[in-house]
Amino acid sequence: MIVMNKNAGNYELMLHLVSPEFPYGLGSFEVIQVVATDIDQPDTDHSDIRYRLISQEPQLPSDFLFVINPVTGVIRVNASGLDREKYPMYTLVVQAADMAGDGLTGEAKVILTVTDSNDNAPASTQPSYEAEVDENKVDAQILTMSVTDGDEPHSLAWNARFGIVHVVVTVQDINEAPVLDPVEKHVVKREDLAVDSDVVQYTASDPDRQKVT
Repeated sequence: MIVMNKNAGNYELMLHLVSPEFPYGLGSFEVIQVVATDIDQPDTDHSDIRYRLISQEPQLPSDFLFVINPVTGVIRVNASGLDREKYPMYTLVVQAADMAGDGLTGEAKVILTVTDSNDNAPASTQPSYEAEVDENKVDAQILTMSVTDGDEPHSLAWNARFGIVHVVVTVQDINEAPVLDPVEKHVVKREDLAVDSDVVQYTASDPDRQKVT
C-alpha cells in the first residue's frame, strides 16, 4: 500500500507575547513556539513538518529580527532593536511544510506584542525653573513642573526611573513689625522726677532691616 500525502498542516499557536528584555542574550530568548499538526500517517515523510518565516511586518529596525527553528517551530529574537515606543507590535507569517519542507504547506499569522521596559528617563519640559515665595509662608504652592516619560503610562517602567532638574526658589521679604527687647521692664523713679527727664529706654529691632533703633 502506498500512503498519499493529501493533508496540509494545521496550526496550534501556543503563545502571543514577546518581551524586549533579553535575559539569555540574542538568539537564545524564546518568543513563541508554533506547532503544526498533520493528519497524514505518523512517522512518515508525509507528516515530517518543517517551519520557516515567510514575512515580518514591520520590517523594522531590520527584516530578520526573528528566526524560527525549522524543526521545533520555536521563534527566537535574532537581532537587537525591539522598542515598544517605536514598534509596539509585529505580525509574522509562518509556513509549515510536510515532506521535510518539500511537500504540502500551511500558513499562520503570529501576532507579537512588545511589552515595555524601563528604557526612558523622565524629561522635564524645560531644563530649569525659577519661583518666588514669601518668607514665613506655610503650605504655599511654589511651582508646578511638567514632566514627560516615553514609557507606557502607569506601568512599572513608567514609575521606576527619575530625572534631576534644577529649581531656584527666591524667598521674598515681607514687612514685619519691630520687636522690643525686652518686652516688659520694671522701672522705679522718684515722684519728684523733673519734667522732661528720661524714665526708661527701650531697644527695638526691625527684622526687615536688621538694624537696632
